[in-house]
Amino acid sequence: MSRRRAAPGIRLALRAAATSPVVSLIVVVLAAVIAGAGSAVPALLDDARTATVRAALGALPRASFDLVATLQGAASPDSSSGADPWALPHDTVAAIHRDLPEPLRSAVGDPEVFVVLDGQTSTPLDESPAPSNRVEVALDPGFADRVRIVQGRLPAATSIETAADPVVEVALSEEASAVLAWPLGQRRSLGFADVGMTAELVGVYDAVDPDDEAWAQRPTGLHPSADQLGAADPVHLATAYADPAMLTQLGVWVDQSSTTVWMPLRIGRITGAQATEIGTQLRGFAARPQQFSVRLGSVYEPGLTFRSSAPEVLVEGAARGDAMAAVATLAAVGPLAVAVVAVAMAGRMLASRRVGSVRLARSRGGSVRLLAGLLAVEGLVLGGLGALVGAAVAGAVVGWAGAASTLVPVLVTLTPAVAVPVAALHAAARTARTDLGVADRPTRRRRLLVEAAVVAIAAAVIVLALVRAPGAGPTPMAVAVPLAVFAIGCVVVLRVILPVLTGVEALTARGRGVMALVGPARARRGRTLPLAAVLASLVCVATAVFSGVATATITAGIDASARARTGADLRITAPAFDEAQIAALRALNGVDAAAPVYADAQLPADSKGKWLTVTVLAVDPVELAAVQRGVTDALPLPEALSDTDEVFAVAATGLADDLRDGTLTIHGIDVHVAATAETAAFAPAARWIVVSRENAQRLLGPQPTTSAVLLDLADPAAAHRVAASALDIAGTGARAVIPAQLSAGIAADPSVRAVRVSLVVALIVVTLLLVLATAMTLLRGAPARGRMLGLMAAMGYPRGRELPLVAWEVAPPLLLALPVGIAAGCALPPLLLPAVDLGRFVGGGAAPPLTVPAWLLWATAGAYLLIAALAVAVAAAVAARMTGIIALRRIDEEIET
Repeated sequence: MSRRRAAPGIRLALRAAATSPVVSLIVVVLAAVIAGAGSAVPALLDDARTATVRAALGALPRASFDLVATLQGAASPDSSSGADPWALPHDTVAAIHRDLPEPLRSAVGDPEVFVVLDGQTSTPLDESPAPSNRVEVALDPGFADRVRIVQGRLPAATSIETAADPVVEVALSEEASAVLAWPLGQRRSLGFADVGMTAELVGVYDAVDPDDEAWAQRPTGLHPSADQLGAADPVHLATAYADPAMLTQLGVWVDQSSTTVWMPLRIGRITGAQATEIGTQLRGFAARPQQFSVRLGSVYEPGLTFRSSAPEVLVEGAARGDAMAAVATLAAVGPLAVAVVAVAMAGRMLASRRVGSVRLARSRGGSVRLLAGLLAVEGLVLGGLGALVGAAVAGAVVGWAGAASTLVPVLVTLTPAVAVPVAALHAAARTARTDLGVADRPTRRRRLLVEAAVVAIAAAVIVLALVRAPGAGPTPMAVAVPLAVFAIGCVVVLRVILPVLTGVEALTARGRGVMALVGPARARRGRTLPLAAVLASLVCVATAVFSGVATATITAGIDASARARTGADLRITAPAFDEAQIAALRALNGVDAAAPVYADAQLPADSKGKWLTVTVLAVDPVELAAVQRGVTDALPLPEALSDTDEVFAVAATGLADDLRDGTLTIHGIDVHVAATAETAAFAPAARWIVVSRENAQRLLGPQPTTSAVLLDLADPAAAHRVAASALDIAGTGARAVIPAQLSAGIAADPSVRAVRVSLVVALIVVTLLLVLATAMTLLRGAPARGRMLGLMAAMGYPRGRELPLVAWEVAPPLLLALPVGIAAGCALPPLLLPAVDLGRFVGGGAAPPLTVPAWLLWATAGAYLLIAALAVAVAAAVAARMTGIIALRRIDEEIET
């Protein structure tokens, strides 16, 4: 083909590209909306994952997640003349911080060091009365910057190395000064071994910022604590601060001092994507002792070993975030597929406007490849423009999540680039009227082969997905499962439509109404299969069912996890229960059974020469079995537990793994492990064993203390009422643990909220896409429908009554999609949810069983019928723009595509 012959065709194609601005605008707007939403979802999921991790860390006490290491002895000062004595320890810990790997180093603040002298009783030298107390003396280089002196002055360094009775100036907080009854200027003796100390209170302070993280490491520096030992008066513990320059003069007390190094963990610098890596790095850092010089009477200097509870919380929070992202991703697959099909339909609508130009270009010798390229470029420009705008707006509003945020914009960009040339060239090559039901045998055979291939591939995807490991997450195969289910559903619906319409046409053939005869006949003979409307309907119904099942399963799992943490319907704890109180709890209205924890004591235990501290708990197996009915992860109660000849126990799994031969020796009595459990609701420690009440007396004596009672209620919903009565019986210091309160705490987690929001949003989005797909399906059939209405109007059919004809076009596939969609929705949860680690997500160990509310399917069907009716009504209003007069005028110019 010569360049001269090709040029006119190309010019016509380029001129055609400037036509149909409304359809082009639809493509751009639709691409922008879908690309923006698809680009925003990964960033929103990252934000939710980060919020989950930070919330988990924030629930811990500040001092527990910071990196803290304590060594016996005082930090070695800088020996240089006139130098800052703290320069050497500060340089040492700064080097430790610099050697931290990224991203851990960025998440950890600058290290700090302080030295504390052991707590001693402070006794006024003037023999004035003072409450029972213990006072620790701290040297902290950052102390002066954190306090405001309200009385007196800051302590100054004094020479004590040569003094016979060393006097150390100290400062106390206002609260500590009042609690200890220590007035300004008073001297007190601190009874250190070997060499005593006289401390003089020269300053009283309050905190510049009481929420400063440094106070979390020394809380008694602001607020003295009180230890209650039996019936004796409480012992108040406070921290007094001396001048940090006295670090060089602690030689006489180094054996009674300790040095603490801590690094604050900056929660705000940790993202969900980094949580697992930071947790792993923290574990590795804690496992490696660091070099740090201290002064100690002994020659041995142990390494500086940091501890933090953050690694476990980070890993668990990351797992919850991953589960949240997995559920949200799986729920978004269906709406994304419908959105892509909607963009493709918009591209086909644009292609229908190019058919005449393409035919003319081809008749004048235009190259098919060049025409396809031009149409592809047009689709690429329109789709790319919309995708760029949508992604830019999403990035500006919610942020950017890297490569994940580009997936949907790229997909949206390429879809019209493929749909426009394929649809236009295919329609331009057609020579027969296909709106009259023309479908030859080769066409039917090709369609059957395509559908068989689709079903075979989809079935293979589902089979491969079933052999995955549980909790593997949203792997590509798992993400493909919803698409496979929807593809099979579409094939079923589209295969069933024609036989159903044929049967309906036969039933209505004897009717008198014109539309009863024309409607099913035209719907059956129409060439265009409403694929987009069918897919949108299937996804809408299936998403509703999947969302309902996922939400109900998560809610039931949270409730079961909360009850497992409680151990029963209600748990009451107190410092001690006597027999009368236990009997009163059993007699409470609404209590079916009660199981006291008859002992809770820590004892030294020997395991073949390895000494451990073990918490011993005692229960009555029969009573505990009664209150554990229906409790997930209930404590196993083997028959051997009731044996009185030998002592058998249920042990914590971690403890059992450390034992040799599965036996402990406590007070000379062998305790054999009969069963293990990861956790026990009433066991506060990691190393615990549960024995029978009778055997506990052999280990603990005849009168162990009962501090917890588990209650089984006739009506768990009445737990708050029963708890109020139980607390009145238990008295001061009692506390009630109610599953509903724990459930509320778990449900308030950002990951749980994000999953519920994502499921609702997915359902709303696919509902809107259903209306859009139905409208676009009717717009594609508008020319043929307009011709039909024009002819019918010429024969006396009232004008303006498009709705019955529209309903016959889309109502059958929408109605047939309902049962198939429900079946697909019921199939998705067992196919998808096992890929998600829902056990950790709901706060428990094992994954919760699938829960299908009895009302779900009926509610879904009713809501879908309302939405389908709305979609038909809206689509009919849009389709009515193509009138019969316009259609008759174009009857010889346009063939339906």
